[in-house]
Amino acid sequence: MELEEKYLQRKQYLASLQLMFTIALTLGMLLAFQFAKRLSDSRPLLLEFEQTKGEVATLEAERDQLSEELAFIQTDAYVEIWARSEAKMLLPGETLVVPKLTAAEQAAEANQEQEAKLVSDAVIPALALEEPNTIWQLWWQLFFSDSNL
Repeated sequence: MELEEKYLQRKQYLASLQLMFTIALTLGMLLAFQFAKRLSDSRPLLLEFEQTKGEVATLEAERDQLSEELAFIQTDAYVEIWARSEAKMLLPGETLVVPKLTAAEQAAEANQEQEAKLVSDAVIPALALEEPNTIWQLWWQLFFSDSNL
C-alpha cells in the first residue's frame, strides 16, 4: 500500500507540476503576445509623433521669421520705405518726378483698352437684351442662346 500511496502522491505531484507549468507557459505566451501587440500599436504613434515634431519645428521657424518681420516693420526704416513706395510721400525738400508716356506707349495703351472693350462687348451681347431672373436662366442663355459668341 505504501508503494501505491507514493505512486499516487508522485502522480499528483507531477500532475500539479504539469498544471503549473502549463499555466506559467500560457501566461508567458499571453504576455509575449500583448508585448508584441503593444509594439506594433506603438509604431504608427511613433511615426505620427515624428511627423508632429517636424510640423512643430516648421511652425517655430515660421514664428521666428514672422517675429523678425514684425520687428523690422516696427522700425523707422520700414516706415520710410512704405511711405515712399506705397503712400508716394516725399521728404521735405524732395521733388517728385513723374515720367510721361511716349506717343508710342500711349498708342499701345489705347489699343489695349480698345481691344478689351471689343472683347467685353463681343462676349455678352445676347445676355444684355434680357436679364435672367435666376442663375439657371443665366446658364440656359449661355448654353442655348442664338448668338455666336
